[in-house]
Amino acid sequence: METHYNRNIGILFVLLGAILLVATALTYPPVYVERIIVIVVCLIFGILMLSRRPYFTVTDNEILIKALIGPAKKTYKINSIGDVVREGNKLYIMQNGNKTKLPVSKFMSDKNDWTHLLESIKSK
Repeated sequence: METHYNRNIGILFVLLGAILLVATALTYPPVYVERIIVIVVCLIFGILMLSRRPYFTVTDNEILIKALIGPAKKTYKINSIGDVVREGNKLYIMQNGNKTKLPVSKFMSDKNDWTHLLESIKSK
């Protein structure tokens, strides 16, 4: 089950990049390089979040968290989806009495995907 990035955050990044681009184009004297870097980063993050790239994937035996940019990923081994527990808006893996916090956020997750994930955790 894939959980995607929150589209609203992607839209916010694109809008921020566009507003900064227009403000930069309307300013005189010349543009500062730092501002262009911020514009490019905002636009890239926003477009990648809107491209429906998975934020993280939960299978029967692992949770795979992928980086937004690049090949980096982090894998957490689980015995079943029942090992994943929710406390507030945070997810943890409970195995052998040890609790490990997963570095995922409800805020960064698509609302429908997050709800679907929580329903599958409750049902196991």
